[in-house]
Amino acid sequence: MTTSSNKPPDPEQTGLYLATYQKFLLTQPFSIHTRRSYLSRTNLFLNFLLTQPLSYGDPFHAELARDFAVRDFKNFLKTSHAATPASVNLTLAALDHFYAFIGLAKPKVSREELIKAAPQALNLAEQKHLLRILQTSASIRDRAVATLLLYTGLRLGVLVSEVIEPGQVQGQSAIPKLLRNSHQTRTARFAYLVNFGLSR
Repeated sequence: MTTSSNKPPDPEQTGLYLATYQKFLLTQPFSIHTRRSYLSRTNLFLNFLLTQPLSYGDPFHAELARDFAVRDFKNFLKTSHAATPASVNLTLAALDHFYAFIGLAKPKVSREELIKAAPQALNLAEQKHLLRILQTSASIRDRAVATLLLYTGLRLGVLVSEVIEPGQVQGQSAIPKLLRNSHQTRTARFAYLVNFGLSR
C-alpha cells in the first residue's frame, strides 16, 4: 500500500533527479535539440509536481502514483498551457525516457490523437499557372504526368507505377504513350495522349 501525503515532493529530491538526468542525456544518441527538449519538458513536469500534494503516493517510486501524476500533468498542459496534441505527445515521450532512467516503466497515459491535415489542392488560378509553365517545358513526359494528375484524378502513387514513353500515331512523333501493366493477367494496355489538355 502506498503512503499519501498532503505535502509536495522534496525540492532537493526533484533537483537531484533533474541534475542526474541531465548528465544521463549527454550519454544518449540524441540530437542537441532532443536533449534540450527532453530536459526542458522534464523540468516542467518536476516543477509541476512541486505544486501537487502526494495524495496517491510517491510518483518517483509507485507506478500508480506515477500514472496519476503524469495524467494530471497532461491535463495541466492542455488547459493551462494550451499545448497542441503534438506537443503533449512529445512531452509524454520525454517522461517515458525520464522514468526509464529512474528505473520505472513507462507511465500508462494515452497519447493525444493527431489531427490529419487535409491534402492541399491547387486552386483554379494555380492550375492555370502550372499548365502554362508546362507548355514551355521541353519534356513531353513531364507535361503528360502533370496533365494526368490534373484531369484524371489519378493518385500519385498509382501514376508512378505506370510507364509513359514516346510513341507515334497518325504520323505524329513524340506523342506520349501511357502503359498499364496487369500483374494478374500478365498483359499490358496503352493509350496515346494526343491532346493532353494544355490549352488554358
